[in-house]
Amino acid sequence: MDIKWKKCKSVTSYASFVAALCLLMAVLLTGSGLLAAMQSIAISPADAFRGDYQDTKAFRQYISYRLEDFIMMAAGGSTGASMGTAAVSSDIAVSEETAAEVWEEAAGELSAAQERRELHNALKDDKNMLYTISYDGDTLYSNAEEGTLDGAAGKMPEGYNFLLYFDGSKVYLQKDGKTIDVYGDGYYRENSDWKVPGYHNFTTDSKSKKASVTIAAAKTPRIYMKADYSSYGEESVSNRLYRLNQDLYSLRSLILFFGLLTALFAVSLILAVLWRKQIKSVNQFIAAKTKKIWVEVKAVLCLGSLLLLIIAGTEVLRELYWSLQNSYDVVYEYDYYIFRITGSIWTWLSYLTVILVCVWILFFLGNDIRYNRNPLSSSVLRSLWNYIFRMFRFKGAALPVQKKIIFRYLPAFLGEGMVVSLLLLLGFRLYYSGSFYSADMFLYVLALTAAGLTLAAQFWYIWRNRSAAEDIEALIQQIDRIKEGKIAEEVPALTDPDLGEAAKNLNDIRNGLDIAVQEQIKSERMKVELVSNVSHDIKTPLTSIISYVDLMNQEPDLPEHVKDYVKILESKSQRLKSMVQDVFEISKAASRQLPVNIETLDLGKLIRQTLADMSESIERSTLSVKTRIPEEPVLIKADGQRLYRVFQNLLQNALQYSMEHSRIFITLETDGILAAVSVKNISRYELPDRIDYTERFVRGDESRSDGGSGLGLSIAKSFVEACRGSFRIDINADLFVVTVEFRDITSTTN
Repeated sequence: MDIKWKKCKSVTSYASFVAALCLLMAVLLTGSGLLAAMQSIAISPADAFRGDYQDTKAFRQYISYRLEDFIMMAAGGSTGASMGTAAVSSDIAVSEETAAEVWEEAAGELSAAQERRELHNALKDDKNMLYTISYDGDTLYSNAEEGTLDGAAGKMPEGYNFLLYFDGSKVYLQKDGKTIDVYGDGYYRENSDWKVPGYHNFTTDSKSKKASVTIAAAKTPRIYMKADYSSYGEESVSNRLYRLNQDLYSLRSLILFFGLLTALFAVSLILAVLWRKQIKSVNQFIAAKTKKIWVEVKAVLCLGSLLLLIIAGTEVLRELYWSLQNSYDVVYEYDYYIFRITGSIWTWLSYLTVILVCVWILFFLGNDIRYNRNPLSSSVLRSLWNYIFRMFRFKGAALPVQKKIIFRYLPAFLGEGMVVSLLLLLGFRLYYSGSFYSADMFLYVLALTAAGLTLAAQFWYIWRNRSAAEDIEALIQQIDRIKEGKIAEEVPALTDPDLGEAAKNLNDIRNGLDIAVQEQIKSERMKVELVSNVSHDIKTPLTSIISYVDLMNQEPDLPEHVKDYVKILESKSQRLKSMVQDVFEISKAASRQLPVNIETLDLGKLIRQTLADMSESIERSTLSVKTRIPEEPVLIKADGQRLYRVFQNLLQNALQYSMEHSRIFITLETDGILAAVSVKNISRYELPDRIDYTERFVRGDESRSDGGSGLGLSIAKSFVEACRGSFRIDINADLFVVTVEFRDITSTTN
């Protein structure tokens, strides 16, 4: 269960890291687009969240500028600037060159009256804004039905809730039936809501005082279309108020989306920071996988990602720059520049996708360089070069001998092939150029024939050497088998007579080794049987000796010197009994007849139990025992009784031969795969080199007469190996270290 939670936590942590990086790129791109959008269409975030488009600054600017145009149309002024752009104001894509041509034509060739008519024609089909333009009581221009729009009376059609009336001096506004205060304290300032005449410091000329303008705006703007199927088909009309209302909704959605992305990024970043250790381990795991990718592939991915990143980044910057350069002009450019950020959402998503893919590729390549010491080790060119180098080397170790012998002739064979190919190409070149003469043809054919015969001879020689190479390979394989101790098989019959004698001699060597090994096995078996039999035969008289010694101890009134003799007999007989038992068990272990009961046990608990049972011996000594054993269980598969004897022997050996007043260190460590127990002590005697302390009856100092039998470490090693563990001794000056290792099954058991 714990392993599953770790895997789930690793996956979740890395998912939060991936999400944080992706969301960071999305936040940056969306935020840049949002700033460009607000700059280009001059709509503030506060206006975007207003429920009514008529309460925005953009609406007030548009109505103010339109009022200015309409007053000029009434007073006979020139509307060339307005009309020029109005003529191209539509949803039809118009190039900048075309717009410039129309502007030039409108500004240079049309009269003032024509300009006013053009502006009226450009605006009249947009019914989201109704207007009536009068001069001296006569209606000059209007797109409202007769009698439906009257500013002086405050009358407007159904569906319209905003009304502006200019009487020649002042402007009167009402919205939803309520009058709007236009002028405030009566003075116009740059931050005033309405840029209209009628302030104390913003007056009109005498001719404009005879003009009157009425403008009504729809409560809910709609899109209007018109069609001229005899020429250009259908098209949308001005629709400026409709576009304004739509862009307010789009900008509001974009701001909310940006806020959502920012919140998700913050949550993902917090999780990624909290789980950074798991993220690091996953990155190391990924680096181990990416290390196997060829460096050529990595180079192509790196260069391609950088190129795509530069292209996508350039396009994004170009879009943002274009947006900032084409800032919002509510009258002249609003319809020509439609809100690009939301209008081309798929383009921005494609940019984001390309940027994210490139960033992640570069991230994983950087991660590969960070955690791999040699990230360039996996290379197809390097592998190819090594293969060719090994193929043509005399001491190549990766190829069988028969292949080495054949490949040695490949350079000459390939060289001859290149000569023949060059001669053929030269012949075709001379033939098609018409430069061949009879003498030249003869020499060319002669050279080509010689090269071809040499190539054929090389091929024949390589083919003929294949059988000899196979025989040599068979001999070498047999030598390898003998080296590994596999001497049961003979060398098969060889086809090359020159190698037949070598094969016979090798078979004779194999037979001699086989006989020697069998004799050695027989000798070892006899030795083990002899030791077992002698140990068994000694038991009976030894038992009698021990019994008689017990009887002598029970005799009353023995002289003191006789009692001393009895004590000596008792001590020596018990020591001899222990030695016989040890030799008997070692013989069983050597003959693989030692019975073991494999079970699951806690290695730490077993060591603590051994220390507790030997506490009296430890207290009687001048030594102190230091332990470092983990509290949590370390589970292994072994025989508990045999291992108890192992650690008892190791601790007894350390107590007996350690320097006085020193320390014995017992540690248990595990890496999840192996559990290792180390017993370390400083020897009181000099430890000679080149002695196998696990051999029977071997002691570090032959001059010692401390009663040791030299079997303790041998028994410990035999019991450990019988329980499928490993046993080794390391000596560093006077430091004596015994290490016992078993496979840790704690995680598997859990």
